[in-house]
Amino acid sequence: MKYKLFSPVLIILCCLFLAVPLLAQNELADYQFQYEQYRRLYPQFTTARDKYLQFETLVAQEEAIGFTQQILIQRAQAMRTHFLLLRRELGQAPEIVTDVRTSMGSSLDAEVEWLDDHMIDLKALSTPTLGQLFEISDRFERKEKDYRLSSYEVLARILLGKVKQLQAEAVAINFLLDDYLSRQEEDDQTVIMLKNWLRESGNSIYQSQKRIENAETALEKMIKARGDSKRTVREFSNMQSELEAGRQHLLKIAGYQKEIIEKAVSR
Repeated sequence: MKYKLFSPVLIILCCLFLAVPLLAQNELADYQFQYEQYRRLYPQFTTARDKYLQFETLVAQEEAIGFTQQILIQRAQAMRTHFLLLRRELGQAPEIVTDVRTSMGSSLDAEVEWLDDHMIDLKALSTPTLGQLFEISDRFERKEKDYRLSSYEVLARILLGKVKQLQAEAVAINFLLDDYLSRQEEDDQTVIMLKNWLRESGNSIYQSQKRIENAETALEKMIKARGDSKRTVREFSNMQSELEAGRQHLLKIAGYQKEIIEKAVSR
């Protein structure tokens, strides 16, 4: 019997999370723990698999079956905690349309339920054959592409929402500072300097807005490319680059605003 290879979906998703500043610490810790369990178990599985392929003894077969069953369960468990983490972040993410949040949340809930059933089926096999385990594993493999693409879309919306929230806060603070400075003496040299800084802050707000708009365009392209893995990854990368550039502008804005507030207070 030909031994199947496992896909790298969990590694891909883990790398995605390493690049994303998520706030759901409990869910993140759970995901990291389950993924680490998967990572530690995987070498034992491959050793048992290779031994069986080499010797094809009954003892080697039993060991291979045991580790195959364990790795399949752990893979599903890691993916389950991945979806729970996404679900938590999606529920708290700002600037996401309610209908979209509800729809994507329901889809994530459905995947968690499917994985629960998947693990129940695996654990129910007291004396499985490799053929039975492969058959159950195939169910997961057939869903893998959808898992990966859905994860990109949810992560994209979460990232975009957080940057848009920072942008909105920057705009609100600039408005208050502009209102304050407009009521100060116009010929005061400090006020003139602070107004110049505020204009620079406004320029950065404009630049960050352009980056956000570019990121929104990339998200639209990514959604349209659903089903095309290469295009999805490319547009996700484009969106990340635009949002990071936008975030850098927002950090610059925060620096201007901090200086304006400190100077205004010390006058």
